[in-house]
Amino acid sequence: MDEQLTFEFAERTTIKGFPELRWTGKRPYRSTQYYPAQLRERYGEERDGWINKIFWGDNLQVMSHLLKEYRGKIDLVYIDPPFDSKADYKRKIALKGIGNTTSDATSFEEKQYGDIWTNDEYLQFMYERLMILRELMSDTASIFVHCDWHKVHHLRCLMDEIFGSNMFLNEIVWQRTRAAHSDATYFGKVHDTILVYKKGGQAKFNPLYTEHSEAYLKRFTKEENGRKYMLVPLHGPGQGVARNFFGKIIAPPAGRCWPVQSKIDELIAQNRVELTSNGTPSKKVIWTRTMETLYQIGGTILCR
Repeated sequence: MDEQLTFEFAERTTIKGFPELRWTGKRPYRSTQYYPAQLRERYGEERDGWINKIFWGDNLQVMSHLLKEYRGKIDLVYIDPPFDSKADYKRKIALKGIGNTTSDATSFEEKQYGDIWTNDEYLQFMYERLMILRELMSDTASIFVHCDWHKVHHLRCLMDEIFGSNMFLNEIVWQRTRAAHSDATYFGKVHDTILVYKKGGQAKFNPLYTEHSEAYLKRFTKEENGRKYMLVPLHGPGQGVARNFFGKIIAPPAGRCWPVQSKIDELIAQNRVELTSNGTPSKKVIWTRTMETLYQIGGTILCR
């Protein structure tokens, strides 16, 4: 049997100008015990001494188990915690010869998920888990917390307290549905939120590149010095004044405007401006090595 271990957490001191979220029954979370954890599944191929693992049990106890080996070593955390949606989620089971029925905890051995909390219980639940996740994270790690309108405001405050408001990286808003979703009494709730924080001074970031479409690639019809390029409008929305292009004063199209003269001069110096057949200044978009590499390899590439 594994020895009994206690993991202590550094106390988070109150800092002037950094507010803390308060709730009834808030308990400081300053230590946890090592718990045995049930490894349910291993899958994939081992790489650099690691293989994907799925554990069975309370996630707080499983994370306490992981502290023994992985404290300060996890580079990326993504969690999809309870949203406090005030709903019981039931799994639909198809029974042969009967049709569909809805399961619940009283008629099936598998426990179904209920997302109903009091506000204080929810905040303590999340507080403890975010604290232990921070202990697992490396100094260059980042954490992505998926939530929605129910608790995003509380979770943002909670993460400011645990990680520091200066460690906030971004708030990703993604639209869950493109279909019309409105109501006579309020705006439709059609998006979820992902809060992104880092633990230390410099978080790892892996740019994601995807293959360009054939239609996009076919737009590179021009060539100069062995490099393909296409022309795109140089003007933007809004009525503007005429500018100097190659010593000639040219007015923008109606309802459009040119960039400021200094930007135009910079683009001309870089050989990035060309007059179209009708004399309209346009910007050259040059086929880059990145574009070519992505097109030849295809698929989705994740670069470090």
